[in-house]
Amino acid sequence: MPPPKTALPRNGTPLTMALLGAEHLDSIRAFNRRISEGGWGEYQLPSTTRLFDESSGTPVVWEGWLVLEGETVRGGYLLKRQDFSYFGDLRPTGSYQISVSEGVIDKRFLSVSMKMATHAVSKDPLLFALGMGARDRPLPRFLKALGWELWDVPFLFRVLRPSRVLRNLRTMRTTPLRRFVSDLAAFSGLGAAGIHLLQTGTASWNGTRRADATEVPEFGDWVDRIWDLCHADYSMVACRDSRTLNTLYPPSFERINRLRVKLQSEVIGWALVRHTQMKHHKQFGDLHVGTLIDCLAPLEHARAVVRATTRFLEDRGVDLIVSNQANETWRRALKATGYLRGPSNFILAASRPLSSLLSPFAQNVAKAHINRGDGDGPIHL
Repeated sequence: MPPPKTALPRNGTPLTMALLGAEHLDSIRAFNRRISEGGWGEYQLPSTTRLFDESSGTPVVWEGWLVLEGETVRGGYLLKRQDFSYFGDLRPTGSYQISVSEGVIDKRFLSVSMKMATHAVSKDPLLFALGMGARDRPLPRFLKALGWELWDVPFLFRVLRPSRVLRNLRTMRTTPLRRFVSDLAAFSGLGAAGIHLLQTGTASWNGTRRADATEVPEFGDWVDRIWDLCHADYSMVACRDSRTLNTLYPPSFERINRLRVKLQSEVIGWALVRHTQMKHHKQFGDLHVGTLIDCLAPLEHARAVVRATTRFLEDRGVDLIVSNQANETWRRALKATGYLRGPSNFILAASRPLSSLLSPFAQNVAKAHINRGDGDGPIHL
């Protein structure tokens, strides 16, 4: 297959790839300004090497790669590397993140995205991207055109305070008519009754013993036992042993809650949650939102872990609990705890080698354990 054509600027200088280093930081800042001024400032390339320096020698290694025209940055992406288990077979896997190209504001550089994607796959054939906002955004559209498989990671939610949710959830208030209907439902009590009926209709409490979630300051060796017990049951799951989890979510990160879940005296799983009082959030307004970010347990304990985690967040007074979960067993556990499914903008894109490994993809991706812990984690929630 011939290499993709390289866009050349007016002076004919070819575009080259370079590992992000301290010598590029001024050019990165200038690139970020140009992209932001062009209306694409949501994602910015890092203007410091701290992430890469601190990840060296850890189970989760970060690299930054740049597309250069001479010494000028025209695009870049981040690559997060860690081990994944594929039905028990451990393989290094890459996560393709914050891919930003000057092509979004200057058509002379449209080929920058192709150059970055092909470069990333050459370094990590088992490569995926996660999140990306919506399928009509430039990156998922581009990856789809390259033959990557796209799959929407399901979004589930549980409403604890219906009136507040109806008055604040901005996706339900996008037109004057919708705002009127939401306010009417909130103040009349009809909304609360309807939501309660829907959530009660999905719940199933039979056959599940009560487990308890206790907050811990860090992940201990008990996490390793959970990992050893269950990782072979998932078609795809990132390594979630204690060393990896304490790298991703170090004890110094105080804005999250690490939960150890016990059934009587037995540790059966864990969860990572966050609860945030929003202020004028673009989606959640002023709601107090709980998020189930990450979790792991043998599949037979998924329902007990979800219920214990839900009670923990309920006790913190949240208005709403949300989670993105790929695995069909964890999704059934959420639904059995009264969660409803909503529209998802959290997209998994799998490279051709990765989707081939998971073949048949549509069947095995639902057996994967993918959630926000594999993407941007607790950053946005």
